[in-house]
This record gives sequence, C-alpha cells and structure tokens, in this order.
Amino acid sequence: MKNLKLLFILVFILIATGCRSQGVLQQINEYSDSIIATWVEEEDNSYKFTFLENGICEEYVDDELLSTFNFTVQNNCKNYSATNTFYLKLVNTSDDQEIICFEILNITENYLSLMIIDKAERLLFVKE
Repeated sequence: MKNLKLLFILVFILIATGCRSQGVLQQINEYSDSIIATWVEEEDNSYKFTFLENGICEEYVDDELLSTFNFTVQNNCKNYSATNTFYLKLVNTSDDQEIICFEILNITENYLSLMIIDKAERLLFVKE
C-alpha cells in the first residue's frame, strides 16, 4: 500500500510538472510573437527597440542604430530565475557578446513593460 501511494504521488508530480512546462512554453511563445514590432520608450521618444522576426533586436537613439542584439524570451536569464517570471535576453552581436536581461512585466497590443533587473527600474514602451 505504501508503494502504491508513493507511485501515485510520483505520477501526480510528473503530470503537474508537465502541465507547468507546457504553460511556460505557451507563454514564451506568446511573448515572443507579441514583441515583434518597434517600441518607443514613453518617457524618451528618441529611444526605441525594433524586434524582428529573425530574432534580431535593434536599439536606436534619435533614429541612429546604436546596437544590434540577438533576442530570446526565456523563463531564466543569467542568474535570474523565478516562478511565473519571464525575461527578455539580449545578446550583443558584437565581439563582446554582452548579455542584458530585462524582466518582462507585461506585453499588450500597444504596450511593452520591462524592468531593468539590476536597477529595479521600470521601462514602458509604446508600439510605434
């Protein structure tokens, strides 16, 4: 009887973990699709990101290209990981391969809300 209970608990944990993984992947896919656009920072209209379908992110100030990144949406980034938290990971395409992580607070049809994790500073972007 003890083995049967243990087996039941193990099966339950596996099912719960599988459902959570499926939900995480679904949210990552939704965010990855929703972010494809040009986003202008609400407080500083000269600063913007353009996310392309090929996984490239371009950073602009005053319409001048500053940096190019490869981007991904993940449920962890560098040393950051939390339940039900998603991150925007930017990897600079230059030789230094700098990695920048933002916590995704929300993405809607018209707004992108990010947090600079190290500074606990929120950024709000409006879709151009």
